[in-house]
Amino acid sequence: MSNLNEKQSKFLEELVSIKEHYVDFSLLSLNKDLKLNWSSYPKEYIKLGEHINTEEQVRDFRFIQNELVDEIIYRILEVVDGYGNLDFEIDLIDKETKESLKAGIQLHDQYATRISEK
Repeated sequence: MSNLNEKQSKFLEELVSIKEHYVDFSLLSLNKDLKLNWSSYPKEYIKLGEHINTEEQVRDFRFIQNELVDEIIYRILEVVDGYGNLDFEIDLIDKETKESLKAGIQLHDQYATRISEK
């Protein structure tokens, strides 16, 4: 892994934390007895929960959710890194130091490395 500065590392860890949080919410929402109001599709989660009820099925659903969210985050970071169809460049700037969080690294590659180490 490239040498990340503290803020780059914190940013990537925050993305991993967000992913884990919502994958956990998604799994908890399969339980019809819990009243989680984070989703716009509670009925659909309850229906899905009727079919995903063994430990193995829940594990498989977690894998699928993790993969999906990881791919979305990775793709967004690719766009931030300049890969995509935008006709302009974007950046993530530390307001305090005015430094780019992209400085010296490819965020999408660093995210991929981070999640592969988990």
